[in-house]
Amino acid sequence: MATSPPKPPHLRPNVILVVDEPYLAAFGSAFISLSREEVIAMLDEVFAAIHQEGGLAGVHCCANTDWSVLMATSVNFLNLDSNGFVENLALYPDELRAFLDRGGYIA
Repeated sequence: MATSPPKPPHLRPNVILVVDEPYLAAFGSAFISLSREEVIAMLDEVFAAIHQEGGLAGVHCCANTDWSVLMATSVNFLNLDSNGFVENLALYPDELRAFLDRGGYIA
């Protein structure tokens, strides 16, 4: 009877996998018909897979978006163009505080 090979040990702790998500800039427009809840659920599915393997999940959005959607997910790192969009992120002070309080990072 054949057995599965053992899972290799993690070579490095705290591997960060960053998902590039440029399409979130279109969230809330006529081009995306998904609800906020659907977007959060789909992103959390990806982040859960990363977390299950022992990694830290990050997301990069290089344009403006509804930042509260990303901060409502289980993502660990939020990476953005701070030169262009930090003022937009500041429009969500309650969500940002909750994200940072749960251990989230802004990069």
